[in-house]
Amino acid sequence: MTASGHRGIALVAVLWIVLLLSVIALGFSLTTRTEVRIVTNVVENARARALAEAGVNVAILRLLDDDPAARWITDGRPYEIAFGADQVAISIQDERGKIDLNKGSPRLLDSLFRSVGVPAGESADLVNAVRDWRDEDTAVRDGGAELGEYDAAGLPHGPKNADFDHVGELQQVRGMTRQLFTHVRPALTVHSGRRGVDTSTAPRDVLLAIPGSDIETVEKTLDTRRTAGPSTAGPPAATPRRVLRRRTRGSGGQYTIRAVVRTAKGAEFAREAIVGLTGDRARPVIVYDWTQSAGRQPGVPPDR
Repeated sequence: MTASGHRGIALVAVLWIVLLLSVIALGFSLTTRTEVRIVTNVVENARARALAEAGVNVAILRLLDDDPAARWITDGRPYEIAFGADQVAISIQDERGKIDLNKGSPRLLDSLFRSVGVPAGESADLVNAVRDWRDEDTAVRDGGAELGEYDAAGLPHGPKNADFDHVGELQQVRGMTRQLFTHVRPALTVHSGRRGVDTSTAPRDVLLAIPGSDIETVEKTLDTRRTAGPSTAGPPAATPRRVLRRRTRGSGGQYTIRAVVRTAKGAEFAREAIVGLTGDRARPVIVYDWTQSAGRQPGVPPDR
């Protein structure tokens, strides 16, 4: 083989090596970019989560504030807070404005189910199934359900025969569907202990469920509330512990707090907490529930 032939082979070999190194470098670059994106997303999601939890704590401070003008209204209206370029929408809903699964009147529960489209007969049966779930006896109400009815429906459990501890337990009641539960959940509580509801803080879903109500009257009621308008506020300054301990004058009641975050980079997170204000200076707040939330923004009515 001539010298020029050797040089040609060497050149081809070098070109293949350069090509191989280029492919390796490209693969390494793509992997690095992917890892950077993953890390960025993790960091941004963690930021959104932290902001949502900060929003919940801001709401608690507003509830505990001695100044009535500084306290937020607890009828579920949205409050917007800006943390730099990021926005947090926060709502506080007084549980007394919801229908209590344990103490709420059967008529109110029936009206709630019917307001979201359940036929009258099915609604009556479902109400009695709810009552059979929470009562201590084994007598079956008309259309209700005790152990035999759960067995006949192929369900692996019977009724609890005790109070609901959580609204989520309603999903286990015979006749309750996932879709129906999604519609009625925002209107229900296990914390109010009331047969009726506080109409001054009741959300739209509950107002529509009150027997004799109509959409026009409900919308007028909500419009009247909105005359005060949703507030826009900055985060409160750090509160010394000695001041927080004094902030129990306005305490009492249970509330659902929902904070929804969308960061400037597009990350989203929603935190929902159910808290009780004790009036105890040493422990002013009890957290009953702390969940990642899904669903609509605070103050936005559901699609029907």
